[in-house]
Amino acid sequence: MRTATASAWRSANGVTIVDRVPAETRAAWTAAGLCPGRDLYALFRDHVLAAPERAAVIDEAGVLGYAALDDRVRRAAAAMRADGRGPADIIAVLLPNGRDAVVAELAIAAIGAVALPIPHTHRPRDIASLLGRSRAAALITAPETVAAGEGTDGLQVWTPGTPPSEGIRSFGDAGDGDLRAWRPEGADPEAPARILISSGSESEPKMVAYSHNAMGGGRGNYVAALRRGPGPMRALVLVSLASSYGSLATSVIVARHGGTLVLLPRFDAAAALEAVERHRPTHLFGVPTMLWRMGECGTEADLSSLHAVISSAGPVHQHVWDACVRRFGMPPINIYGSSDGVNCHTGHDPSRWEPGLAGVPDPEVARISVRDPDGGPLPPGQAGEIWALGPMTPLCYVAAPELDARFRAPGGWVRTGDLGRLDEDGTLRVLDRLKRIVIRGGIGISPAEVERALIGHPDIADAHCVPVSDRDLGERMCACLAPPPEAPPPSPAAVIAYLLERGLDRRGLPERFLVLPELPLGPTGKVDVSALTRIAAEAAVPGPLLRDLFGAGPTTPGETMTSGETMTSGEAMTSGEAVSVHRIDLHAAAPDVHAAMAGLDRAASAGLDPLLAELVRIRVSQINGCAFCLSTHRRAAVEAGERESRLDALASWRESRLFTGAERAALGLAEAVTSLGPAGVPGDVFAAAREHFGETPMAHLLWTIAAINAWNRVAIAASA
Repeated sequence: MRTATASAWRSANGVTIVDRVPAETRAAWTAAGLCPGRDLYALFRDHVLAAPERAAVIDEAGVLGYAALDDRVRRAAAAMRADGRGPADIIAVLLPNGRDAVVAELAIAAIGAVALPIPHTHRPRDIASLLGRSRAAALITAPETVAAGEGTDGLQVWTPGTPPSEGIRSFGDAGDGDLRAWRPEGADPEAPARILISSGSESEPKMVAYSHNAMGGGRGNYVAALRRGPGPMRALVLVSLASSYGSLATSVIVARHGGTLVLLPRFDAAAALEAVERHRPTHLFGVPTMLWRMGECGTEADLSSLHAVISSAGPVHQHVWDACVRRFGMPPINIYGSSDGVNCHTGHDPSRWEPGLAGVPDPEVARISVRDPDGGPLPPGQAGEIWALGPMTPLCYVAAPELDARFRAPGGWVRTGDLGRLDEDGTLRVLDRLKRIVIRGGIGISPAEVERALIGHPDIADAHCVPVSDRDLGERMCACLAPPPEAPPPSPAAVIAYLLERGLDRRGLPERFLVLPELPLGPTGKVDVSALTRIAAEAAVPGPLLRDLFGAGPTTPGETMTSGETMTSGEAMTSGEAVSVHRIDLHAAAPDVHAAMAGLDRAASAGLDPLLAELVRIRVSQINGCAFCLSTHRRAAVEAGERESRLDALASWRESRLFTGAERAALGLAEAVTSLGPAGVPGDVFAAAREHFGETPMAHLLWTIAAINAWNRVAIAASA
């Protein structure tokens, strides 16, 4: 367990959670009143005593008051404590929205353990991964989903209801003696309380640990700023309580602020509208797709109880903003945030919203700073990486020290990986979510601009772009479209023409198209990108070639470049990309040589920073025009944590401020070795590299450059 002066918490199963924020910084936030300095269950008990009959949860089973909710929480806590669970445990929760999920999270807090809520619609593979990586001691789930705990050694499985089989424990197992003997643990407010899970857009969902103070304080301050009027918040929360966005429900709206949760077991636009009319919430929390579908739904409902409509987990677009104004009589409050620990919103002036505007940061939640590649703060008006630090800042990533090394900076700052800038008046503008990209022939194409344009099309109700695999180029962009109800979708040719009319670059247009009645949603209410990508891989159809539509002219993705066409400095396409075929399979024809080359490559780069090695390989491949190597190494760089903004700027690194001195020296050397002239490598270029690299790293750098040049040349020669 973590004491008041310790810097780390360690679970009974060996998972260590270290606070990356200095203890004195945390203490200063509490002293200033920005954090409550109490655990979440203690905060909840205050409301139980103050308003025992106030509604705490309204779900399909009815209304549950604070006192009745606490009775269930105490019985669940007593049962778990009597069976050995306690302050040194991580306990997973796999339940749909409803009172049982609220009881489980509060009971875990009451025994001083750490909650790991998992959206109940997650894939079995992801659930097993989260249980294994967290070394969870127990899983609380519904009787029909107890099989999710199978295969995890030593895992206790609990259910709120009647156990479906022997060996499954129940909250009802607590006897009267257990209940009388149990006392709240009284956890350290700086100890971990909850682990938030990323949406899973990366290869594996990330886990981020938050303390009682970060949940009740920082996140509590963010929700407090959304209140309208003096009374307790009455919130219809449409997203999964297990999601990062949904974490504001139990820990914040109930435990911190004594509000009421209105919960539906699943999202349906008509049901959500009916819930507003029936239960009279003051606040509506959803994602943009949910709000838009409610705005377009034909169900009539009295929505006059709403004081605020809040949108998060995805950017608000103009059509969503317009739909909210039409349907709810107010613009949505746009939340820019993530599970990693950043938050900013337009709550003080929702009408000021425009695309990319995140609002004015609240230091009682998180200070925002825009930084250069070396971590130096940038002045207003200059773009850089968005960093965040404040009372809601998480402790650390769970079981992933490599993520802490990559995304946490000295002083506890969170590096978001997003590109943004601060205006003179302190307003934050998010320029791009850098982690979303389609890598086509080694060149990154951002889907954001295409999506923004597509949702303005009168015959498109929803749009999302995903990568589809391509043998020659690695990936091509697929536009997934949903037309309005009973309306015919536009043809791919009409979509391309529409995008061109709005000034989009021909080289960034979608090449594949998929039309669905509506886009699939994941457990958080956002578009289920994984499902959509799988559907697109099977059912997407090719789009038209621009020359077929408009005659000769500059090429676009999908067209064959002729040998006489030139490429810009950022392109990396070979002259015959669309019709390339393999002349020879080098691996099959000479496996021993191929293995030796692979061994040389590994040995050469072993003495270098992995990201630096990938930057060098990508730049050399750009110069040589090897699309295959570009696609391979760009993907490797992204998977290793490289930011897409730097990869996009790599071809013009001399004019960019995104690269460090050592990286610039290595890139200069790579270019000189790759494009050797009669005079060899210029002395100043070599000297610049030697200034940053010692004898051994310099040798590894030169061998890495030589190896990727060799790979480029044989790959190009073997294809036509």
